[in-house]
Amino acid sequence: MGKSYDAFLKEMQNTYFIADNLPYEKLLKNGVSNLTDADLLAVILRTGTKGQNVLDVSYDILNHPSVKRYGLPGLYKLSLSDFKKIKGIGNIKASQLVAVCELTKRIKGNFQGEKFIAKCPKAISDFYMEEMRTLDRERVLALFLDSKRAMICDKTISIGTLDSSILDPREILKEALSVNAACFVVLHNHPSGDPAPSLEDKTVTKRIKSSSELLGIPILDHIIIGDNRYFSFKESGLL
Repeated sequence: MGKSYDAFLKEMQNTYFIADNLPYEKLLKNGVSNLTDADLLAVILRTGTKGQNVLDVSYDILNHPSVKRYGLPGLYKLSLSDFKKIKGIGNIKASQLVAVCELTKRIKGNFQGEKFIAKCPKAISDFYMEEMRTLDRERVLALFLDSKRAMICDKTISIGTLDSSILDPREILKEALSVNAACFVVLHNHPSGDPAPSLEDKTVTKRIKSSSELLGIPILDHIIIGDNRYFSFKESGLL
């Protein structure tokens, strides 16, 4: 005997959407800006799984420890395999999520990078905070600027370990020369969340300053990114 209509409807609601709260309908009726984070994830994922509608899956994503700690930028920390550990997410949905995360990074870089002016340490730290504060390894980034302090480009110089990075002044200056930079800023993150500089951070900053002065391409600042905090060598009088 076939399924009753009520049983069929319940199965469809669990597999796809809650009938009274369709994210697609909300988007078309109210506009994308009025959707919740869960709604937006549901639109991307499209379907749920047996016993779970798509909004349930979306809430499970938002309740992941990484997202609970860092907010939506915590999604950047999740790999394909991390997403697949969440109930209701297989290869296809995990691929959709990592693709969206990567796309948002590229849009941010392409859109803001053309207009970004490195006016002050806070402006620079704000620009890179969400990207760098969630990293689980130290990463050294150099921001190359023209004579008006407009961004030419940025480049990852090195990726280190949990508590240390490899910073070679020659690599930075080589890149600065290749893009004809007038000056540059060095940034790196502290995965611990504490942006206070180590003795090694202070020593390598002095080396970069000396080397850059010889080439006539000055370092404007060395900024350390923590968890919603930053340390500026320039603001602290160490540069």
